[in-house]
Amino acid sequence: MALALKEKGNALLAANDIEGAAACYREGLALRTQAQERTPFHLNLALCQAKQNKHAEAVESCTKALECEPGNVKALYRRAKSRLALAQLDGAAMDARTLLQINPKSAAGKELMEELSKAVKGVETGPRKMLGDACAPGADRTLLRQLIGLVHEDEARGAELSGRGGAKLLLDCALERDALAFVLLTRLASIPGFSSQQVAAALLADAATVQRVIDRVFDASIEDGHAAAGLSLLVRAQNAMDKAAAKAKTELAAVDPAPFIRALGSERVKLRETAIEACTTLFGSTEARALAFLQADGVEALHRVARDEPQLASVVLGKVLPRALGTTKAHDDVVFGHVERLCAEALDTKRAGSSDPEDMRAVRAGLSCLLAVLNASNELGLELVNKRPEHRQALVDAALHAPDATAVLAAEIFAQMASSEQGRAALHDAVLLGALHKLLSHSHTSIRSSASVALTKLEAVAFDGTSEQGMLVLGSVGGLLREGASQEEVRKGVEAVSFVVADTDVKTMLCTGDGKRILHDLCRTARALKPAAEAEEAKKAKKPTTSTAAAPAAANLASTPLEEMTGETAYALAFILSNLTMDEDDKKREKLREMEVTQEQWEKFEEMTKQKSRPGNSRKDSPEEVALRVDAVVEAGGVPALRSLLLHRGSPRIAACAAKTLANMAREQRLRGQMISQGAVGCLLRAHKLCGEGDKPDKTGTKDAAAALARLLITTDPRLLPNNHAMDAIGPLLEQVKANDEDVIEFESLMALTNIAVLGDEARRKIAQSKSGISTIEFAQFSETLPVRRAATELLSNLVPDDEFVNYLAMGDKVRLWLLLAEDWETDMATARAAAGCLASLAADPRTAAAMRRYGATDRLAAMCLPELCPHGAISHRAVVALVNLSECPWLGDDEAARLAAMVAPGAKAVSPSDAPKPWTAEPGPWSLREGEMLRATLAKVAAVKIMSTEYVPAQNVAVEWINRA
Repeated sequence: MALALKEKGNALLAANDIEGAAACYREGLALRTQAQERTPFHLNLALCQAKQNKHAEAVESCTKALECEPGNVKALYRRAKSRLALAQLDGAAMDARTLLQINPKSAAGKELMEELSKAVKGVETGPRKMLGDACAPGADRTLLRQLIGLVHEDEARGAELSGRGGAKLLLDCALERDALAFVLLTRLASIPGFSSQQVAAALLADAATVQRVIDRVFDASIEDGHAAAGLSLLVRAQNAMDKAAAKAKTELAAVDPAPFIRALGSERVKLRETAIEACTTLFGSTEARALAFLQADGVEALHRVARDEPQLASVVLGKVLPRALGTTKAHDDVVFGHVERLCAEALDTKRAGSSDPEDMRAVRAGLSCLLAVLNASNELGLELVNKRPEHRQALVDAALHAPDATAVLAAEIFAQMASSEQGRAALHDAVLLGALHKLLSHSHTSIRSSASVALTKLEAVAFDGTSEQGMLVLGSVGGLLREGASQEEVRKGVEAVSFVVADTDVKTMLCTGDGKRILHDLCRTARALKPAAEAEEAKKAKKPTTSTAAAPAAANLASTPLEEMTGETAYALAFILSNLTMDEDDKKREKLREMEVTQEQWEKFEEMTKQKSRPGNSRKDSPEEVALRVDAVVEAGGVPALRSLLLHRGSPRIAACAAKTLANMAREQRLRGQMISQGAVGCLLRAHKLCGEGDKPDKTGTKDAAAALARLLITTDPRLLPNNHAMDAIGPLLEQVKANDEDVIEFESLMALTNIAVLGDEARRKIAQSKSGISTIEFAQFSETLPVRRAATELLSNLVPDDEFVNYLAMGDKVRLWLLLAEDWETDMATARAAAGCLASLAADPRTAAAMRRYGATDRLAAMCLPELCPHGAISHRAVVALVNLSECPWLGDDEAARLAAMVAPGAKAVSPSDAPKPWTAEPGPWSLREGEMLRATLAKVAAVKIMSTEYVPAQNVAVEWINRA
């Protein structure tokens, strides 16, 4: 009988039925009493145990075989191999040496010694030794706890521990001795890279190992936290394998949903919460996995969870449903069938109107699932609601007659339905609309708020100063934005306000009286957001540090502090602030620009289609109303709010809204100082950068940002700004000078650049050296608009003495343009004055002085000194400065100096011949003087006396100085 069992076990072992073979050997041992007869059974059982990675049991079986037959080489070899796997190097070495003593030529013994040599080289005295000691039979679990703490403090230790068989050693420990090892393994699996791959490889080595982990997880003898850690370990291992597959661009492996569905129904809290995390992570990753979950009793499991913890069930649905939908109509019908079963109790009119607590519990579970379905797929949820009229009636009954906890869910479903066009069409049903109006007077705040959100999106309420219902609805919506509100509440409140903020009366309500509180709450909500980098760091800091992970973050959404929000909510906030600072004409112009049609074309289209605006939006707002709203937004902290939105969710859409809002604010000159003190310049620079990114830059956004920058920098001393802000504004401003088709923005940008140039050489250098900087400004000198020409000339004049600009003017015939501008005082005195001043400065530089000489500048400048030719002292003053600077150039010979003096002399009749250096007469002539310095002094004196005859005080002051020098 025993022999037959042995042969059967050998056959099963050959067929890889390890468990079956082990059972035969155990049964055979029970029948054998003689020691020598028991040895083969112990040896074969040890082989099975080693194949199952039960190395501690294998060591025990080999030891029993050696007790029966001392010196058995198979027993020594197999025990040594298992001891090596357990990192029991001393015991393994003893077995190998004994084996070689019995048979010095044993190849197996030599192989063992080589393996031992390698293992000994890899052994460390620190954490690695602790790991071996912690996993040894009968070890104190304090060692495992110490290792867990060690890895938390230093992730590098994780790779050290998990390598060289460490992960497998821990897994054996968790499965055979202490489930606390699951906690350490889960931590190792969460470390990116080598460590997680090692853990995944050990855990998912074969189906038998996975099944052993699952069996251990559901072992009632281990602690809840350790069981949760084991389940979490499976998830993390699978995630590591999924990442590797994605990197290799191979298909993700199928995952059996059965153990996770089983865990959803567990009475153990931590295990159940970990199952929620597992289901959202694994079965929300691919369509095949999502469908497998729904078809493997996942719906029934979620239904059971929903009765006690509806929010947890909704989290899983929110992840799994979107993945399961969308392949084919037949495929979606299957999913619809599963969902309909899940939500059936919520849409049962008998249950919804019942007062039985058990019925209410069932309805509440169904409503939670329906809300999750609507969030995951609005279309699928609405199809369920609209399938029968009784379904809508059940929702009404639950909202109006059920206890508050259930009615809150029904009201939230109405609010969620109102988020889509199809849902709003369904809510316009008279019964549903009537129910929503009744809910406005409900005693529960959340129910009133949800009803208000729905009615706001339905535009079913009149908003004006005399509408009590309008104020009630807006106040209820505002209640969602109170301090301490959850992310979900804020999302609903912001979304509702964004639906109606285009209405002029709503804008007025938000910026006056009690409505201001809502505006302040909106801005406070935005200001509370953390910058993206900080938010990411905070999320990392809040990650669970053990495998006993809490429920997913989404499950606790209602209590999450508002430090982050979705991109859609952030955009809605920016959209609200933009609308508040915009008038109806602005909006219309923006719409026309987007549609690329003219005002006349739009009016004709409206007439043809007989379009009618909403009654609440037909009233145009006055400039006074817009100014009042802009004041209110600035007072509420609108600028820092926009800055937070840009730092938190820096998308081009949000940036464009922020740029528009700040551009509207900057129109009010009295607010510019306050805006700058609140950080508007930095905010605009970031908005400009974001709008200009990507394949399709938002040109309107960059234009608005640059326009607002120009307005702020015109009226502000740039020295009061952080230096990088003024310098960073140069690029956007030059861009608008080059590309903008609006003269006002071009003019303001040029004036702002002029203001920045005053900062010094660095600012002038950056303007001059910017790509196409000088040529762009020079092109503006030819504008048809006088203020633009004047501003461009003034800006270039302020660039002197920058080398780049001086070299630019010294080339070609650039000086001729400046002479023409200086001579055109009758057309534009301000531009002529700026051009003459620039020439005066350039005359002192040998490079441009040479160019001026080539184009006869000396003669033309001298002509400007004559009152009969130029009656403007300011021009003559600058011309004299230019001539004096030219006279000091080394290339000016005595003859040319004499000629210049002769040209200026007729206008200096007040000079007494006795005062002038000889030879001098009042009549010009071909002078030839030997002393050039005396001639230069004469020129200065004659010119100075001529200027003294004018009434231009600044020139007179300079002239006195020249006379003294002469």
